[in-house]
Amino acid sequence: MTYSEVVALLTSSVHGVRKAVYGVQVREYIARSMEAVIEMVRLGIERMKELASDSKNSADASAKSAAESKQSAAESKASASQSEASANRSEASADASAKSASESAASAAAAKKSETNAKSSEDSAKRYSDKAKNVIAEAKSEYSGGYYKSYDLTALKGGWKKLSPAKGPYQYYCDIAVPDLTERHSPFCSTGLESYAAAVAAGLANAVETRNGALRLFAIRVPTKDIELVLTIFGVGTTSYELTLPVRDWVKMESAIGPNQYYCDVEVPGCLSTMTPLGTTALENFEAASPAGLASMIETCDGHVRFYAVRKPTANIDVIVALIKKEEPVNTPATRDKLGLVKIGDGMNVTSGGSISTRAATDNEFDAMMVRVFGEG
Repeated sequence: MTYSEVVALLTSSVHGVRKAVYGVQVREYIARSMEAVIEMVRLGIERMKELASDSKNSADASAKSAAESKQSAAESKASASQSEASANRSEASADASAKSASESAASAAAAKKSETNAKSSEDSAKRYSDKAKNVIAEAKSEYSGGYYKSYDLTALKGGWKKLSPAKGPYQYYCDIAVPDLTERHSPFCSTGLESYAAAVAAGLANAVETRNGALRLFAIRVPTKDIELVLTIFGVGTTSYELTLPVRDWVKMESAIGPNQYYCDVEVPGCLSTMTPLGTTALENFEAASPAGLASMIETCDGHVRFYAVRKPTANIDVIVALIKKEEPVNTPATRDKLGLVKIGDGMNVTSGGSISTRAATDNEFDAMMVRVFGEG
């Protein structure tokens, strides 16, 4: 029975006692009431047992929970110890990383310094190279020329060819190979004594032309013999002019110089009386120059060049004049912006023939250089 059923039974017994007519009925209701009380007591005891059992289970559960809590606390303590150890290891790793980062930064700084020094060295070398090129270019632009080289040459009688078109009376030409020669060189050519007669008979021109790798001669007739020559060439910077001697500018001299009765002054900017002139008549004007007796001697004056002749020419005469500056011998040391003498220093090799080459640095020299550039390691 449940508590509700027992309460209902007791309630029914109470009503029955009040309504009972006979004693038997009363007793019956009283008995039922007692049974209901007994049942109530039984139910109460069972409930108490259940509660006691529940309390015991709860106590066991609490004890188990306490044990588990204790174990969890122990595990938490162990975990905390492990976490502390891990934190210590992490801190040590962080210190090592910081040290590695610091060393990497120092290495990067050294590499950057090395790169900067290398770039600075490269820039310095480039500036020095550019400055050297500028010095050479300026020297070339200012150099008025001078003796360069002489050659003993032979114009073979079989080497002459027909010139087309002819230049004045000159019908033939001969090219002689001269490897160092360029069109920019200024030449002076003279006939050897043994070949003079053959040269005159062939009408060999005094004027010659420089070409890249060759010298060109001109003649009225093909020579009957080989002609020996001496060629002197002057530096690329030699000042050269193509001038015209006008008929109207020839002046009668008060006092003749030898057979020469006339002179003609031609303005040449930059000409100095200290310069040495070399002149020749243009090939096309030979026929006008020869009858006038144009002198081979030329005189330099400040600002102009003077020519001489036996007779006054009847036509304009074109001439080519080279002016050679009398250079002082080079006897001063070279600087960064001035040409001069140099000596071979360390790190360079020079042969007996004058060839210069670089020499590789030794290990000790390289180490010393690294110390000078980057400092002690």
